[in-house]
Amino acid sequence: KIASLLAITALLILGWTQRHRFTPIDIGSPAPEYSARTLSGEEVSLSSMRGKVVLLNVWATWCPPCIREMPAIESAYPQVKAEGFEVLAVSVDALPGSTDALGHPGGDIEGFVRELGLTFPILHDPQKIIERKFGIFGLPTTFVIDRTGRIADKVIGGAAWDDEAHMSMLRQLLKQQ
Repeated sequence: KIASLLAITALLILGWTQRHRFTPIDIGSPAPEYSARTLSGEEVSLSSMRGKVVLLNVWATWCPPCIREMPAIESAYPQVKAEGFEVLAVSVDALPGSTDALGHPGGDIEGFVRELGLTFPILHDPQKIIERKFGIFGLPTTFVIDRTGRIADKVIGGAAWDDEAHMSMLRQLLKQQ
């Protein structure tokens, strides 16, 4: 009886002290620390983006909604980049020549970027660390992170980031210091 009580107490303490690991990342939450490498090998971290509004887009070359939304992200990017806006598009494609746990093949990310003429930073996370850190269950998933590092918006599925509503939201965030 005492052993059971001690075990339950230990689990409660462990659960309480580690609750941040089980809390969903949602609007108002601080963005978890995350870093990955660009296609050219440069390490980029979210903490290095503090002070900017960041559109953190998680995608893959095999994902049709991801492919459809990329031109809208590219269209929005230059409109507000000079105001302190950054895009970090994180591909979770498997390494070329391999497949991920769900059988999706590694895509030609560089060819994809060239074909669509993307000018924003593309990160590659074949281990899908971002999916675990941010609790992502579907692609694309996009987080808009404000200048202080908090999640201002979360969109699951493709979005028209260059439409009036999204651009207005981005501009509002960019006005905040």
